[in-house]
Amino acid sequence: MYICIYNLYLKVSPGSPGPGLVRKSVLMRACPLVNLRRMVLSDLSEAKWRGIFRLRISTNKGFAPTPRAIRFKTSSLSAARMKLIQVPFCRNSGDNEGCEDAPAAIVEQLGLVYGSEDSHLVHPQLFRVEEVAVTDDWSSSKDSISRHIAQLDEFPIAIGGDHSVTYALFRGFCQRHPRSGLIVFDTHPDTYGGEDYPHEHGRYLRRLIDEGIVDPTQVILIGIRNADPEEIAYLRERKVTFFTMKQLFLNIENACDAVMEKARGWESLYISVDIDVLDPAFAPGTGCIEPGGMSTRELLYFIQRLKLLKNLKMLDIVEVNPHKDVNNITAMAAAKIIGEFF
Repeated sequence: MYICIYNLYLKVSPGSPGPGLVRKSVLMRACPLVNLRRMVLSDLSEAKWRGIFRLRISTNKGFAPTPRAIRFKTSSLSAARMKLIQVPFCRNSGDNEGCEDAPAAIVEQLGLVYGSEDSHLVHPQLFRVEEVAVTDDWSSSKDSISRHIAQLDEFPIAIGGDHSVTYALFRGFCQRHPRSGLIVFDTHPDTYGGEDYPHEHGRYLRRLIDEGIVDPTQVILIGIRNADPEEIAYLRERKVTFFTMKQLFLNIENACDAVMEKARGWESLYISVDIDVLDPAFAPGTGCIEPGGMSTRELLYFIQRLKLLKNLKMLDIVEVNPHKDVNNITAMAAAKIIGEFF
């Protein structure tokens, strides 16, 4: 048990009532350390407020400052109130039917993420959840998704759904951010050809390239480890940059350096995370499990570096299937990734 004093400094956004800087000091007795975060959450009830939390912890023997200190901050993204866009769509996904239920499951797990690894607070008051209206009809649904995204001016994180939704999401994104680049974490290239291919999520990237929505030289695929030879031939023909898991294993830091160097030159950046890029040990709840994938730690390494790029404007996470998950491991991994953007 602890006695805790914390000072809360709240910077009020322009146009809000009240002083520009407010200091609040609170003494709470006999507070378990695990509950320290909960002590300050109520002070974020106003989404316009941005805070830095300085917690000074001492034992019940006195109030002298100790070397232990915890700082919770809100990032500039969450200070503007990030938007989470639920896209519960799954079309002809074969073994992954059920991933339309992923958005609700991931948002629920996000409630268990108290903070990012940069000590940025994660709290429901810091984001808004919206849901795109979709049906079983892909034609009308993709238009609805694109329209919704085209109207956003905040930093949105979209939660699918299968990977077909990335086609509609990126198309809408490019209406506001033309000449954007795309980084995809995925086991598969998703560049199958032919109109008779039954699974839209397996050819969304080819559609984006062939329809001229994205410049193939501004596409980077990361984590490829099970690709049809025809897909690899297509990538090379169209000069798409890709990193296989074998390449990442040899030197993940150099691979990330190369990705950062190429992507920082783009006008805008969109990141898509297919959760099956993770090894099944870390993400069993998905339709296309493939051995030899990334660990959650390795994916977080990429994410924590890529989020520093100033041109990053949007993220999506797809292909989580709660019906195949084990102890919510996969949904928790997706929530953890989202939490890093606070």
